[in-house]
Amino acid sequence: MTAETAALVTDALLHSVRNGLMDKESLFALEPDRLFWSGKSGTDSVAYADIISVRLTSYSISARGSEGTHYQAKVSRRGGRSIKIRSHHYVSLGNYENRSDSYAPFIRELCRRIASHAPKARFFSGSTALWVFWIVAALLFVLGAVFLAAMVYMGATAVVITHPLAMHHNV
Repeated sequence: MTAETAALVTDALLHSVRNGLMDKESLFALEPDRLFWSGKSGTDSVAYADIISVRLTSYSISARGSEGTHYQAKVSRRGGRSIKIRSHHYVSLGNYENRSDSYAPFIRELCRRIASHAPKARFFSGSTALWVFWIVAALLFVLGAVFLAAMVYMGATAVVITHPLAMHHNV
């Protein structure tokens, strides 16, 4: 952290994390009226009042030193890219450091401040991709059941039409 960055985040609640191999460690800070961060793309901030939603997700990892549940907050803002804040810090390939001790209180306070400054902001939990998966799976199940019922019906009709007794009856 540079002296300039340190001056910007004095007396703020902090969390730092590196998301992956190609990323630089990012520092996140809660200031009185905004979320501040510095990382790969420089420094930036967003006023809590300009945040429109927060999606909290969790996923399990089974890798050396990284077992357990990882958490992520995706903060969406008006007119800008979303910000992803993760609980685990990338150390090396397949190796993550659990930083939940700073992540959990940071995210709790972030959500409290957003709710206070942006009463219309929405809070979600779970993964949209997971919902899409289950909806597609349910649709495939229904289509499969309809197809199977149609095949049984067509098969039963074919048996009645081609059954030797049925053919003998028509002669």
